[in-house]
Amino acid sequence: MGLDESLALACDFACIENDHCIRASNVSVPVLDLCRSNSAQLTPGANAEVTIVTGSSAPAIHCSPDCGDGSTESIPAITQTAELAVFCLSILDIPQGVTIQSEANLPVPIALVVEGSATVAGIIDLSGGTASMTSAGSAGPGGGQGGALHGAQTENGKGPCPGLEGRRNNSNANTIGGGGGGGGHAGRGGKGGQGKAASGNQVASGGNGGGTCGSAELMPLVAGSGGGSGGDGSCDTCGWPGGGGGGAIQISSKTSLSFTGSIIASGGRGFHDLASQGFPYGGGGGGGSGGAVLLEAPTLTLSGSIVVDGGDGAASTAGPGGLGGQPGDLNGGAGSSQSGPGQAGAGGGGASGRVRLNGSTSPNCLDISTCLLYTSDAADDLLQV
Repeated sequence: MGLDESLALACDFACIENDHCIRASNVSVPVLDLCRSNSAQLTPGANAEVTIVTGSSAPAIHCSPDCGDGSTESIPAITQTAELAVFCLSILDIPQGVTIQSEANLPVPIALVVEGSATVAGIIDLSGGTASMTSAGSAGPGGGQGGALHGAQTENGKGPCPGLEGRRNNSNANTIGGGGGGGGHAGRGGKGGQGKAASGNQVASGGNGGGTCGSAELMPLVAGSGGGSGGDGSCDTCGWPGGGGGGAIQISSKTSLSFTGSIIASGGRGFHDLASQGFPYGGGGGGGSGGAVLLEAPTLTLSGSIVVDGGDGAASTAGPGGLGGQPGDLNGGAGSSQSGPGQAGAGGGGASGRVRLNGSTSPNCLDISTCLLYTSDAADDLLQV
């Protein structure tokens, strides 16, 4: 018997064991075709600086001094849609000592499609930003910003499942704020705590946490959402800001992925001015939710750390903020509510994000938080005979 070419498999992404096709999640066949002839190496040296930036027309990876070939300083995305920016790489090797970061508030999640092997021994940090006295927490790629500092106007978080703003009671002379709700993702964001005015019985309700969103398969790839800001207190501009949502990244290799480093896509913490106690009546900002990490290759070797925890809600005069979601409890905790007059509500914690691993063999999940493991026996949508 000779070879019958009519029975040969033509795989869009990669072929394993000569009879299985593996698909790349979230990336269309036309884009994969572009990658075959338009790929660049990302193999920065041990002391290189690597940043994913917005770019003039599409996101780009900027490297200093270069991206590994001695001359290329920028790798543009091959395509960008409203849901994903795709980078085509011939080989990926992030050595120990190198940290890849992104510009704040990059509008879409990131996908790295690698024609050859992928090795990550360094750090990829796409976390949401912690809120400050004057600024909401920034978002990682594709994530939502926290609710901004505000007065009588309300400021919800941003993103697909944002935390809602804490409320302000209706008195201009005796104001108090409720805490902002935490952003939602794999779990629900924590509710902000209730505040109570210094005199009388007026109360201000805390903002609701964001609901669950996205899917376990990470198709589409959904990032974290921002926490809501707290309700304004006595200063007309002290409804404290919420934390930003963690970003989302996908690494899809046609051959193998070795991961011994760290990927961090946690949500940012909310803010409250407890340090100075100058404005005690504002509600604490809610925490942002964790982002998403999708790793896939025919062969996965994993012993690194992936963190997609939610950000903590800000404490207030009522007590601690809600804890961010993490392995064991994906939901954000509720912020403290008042136990007496003159206490503002604390911010709710952001929910945990999601992690997905797709491979033809079972990888080692040690130290990987919120790990959902799918192999060729369980992922019919990704591996076909």
